[in-house]
Amino acid sequence: DFHEDQFDFHMYCIRKVTLRSYCKLLKFEDELWGLPHYGKAAEETIKIHLQMADHPSLMKNEDEEPDYSKMTPAERKKAKNIARKKKKAKAAAAPGASS
Repeated sequence: DFHEDQFDFHMYCIRKVTLRSYCKLLKFEDELWGLPHYGKAAEETIKIHLQMADHPSLMKNEDEEPDYSKMTPAERKKAKNIARKKKKAKAAAAPGASS
């Protein structure tokens, strides 16, 4: 974690008395929040998290298998056939797939 690394670096600098490196780190921390790249990255991160919260269906993994334990034997068989067909179609559509 970045914050833990910073804390460790503070302790290291105090212990080893590397004042120049310590001052550079403090200056970097002071300037970090004002960098345009930092603001843009934070803004985009917030947008992504809000979109994930508003639309959880976007997070669904298509390759994820359904929960077969909650299905009847007929539903399970049908779901497995559909999954097998999807897997086969995906393999055929993949680049370099031979027919």
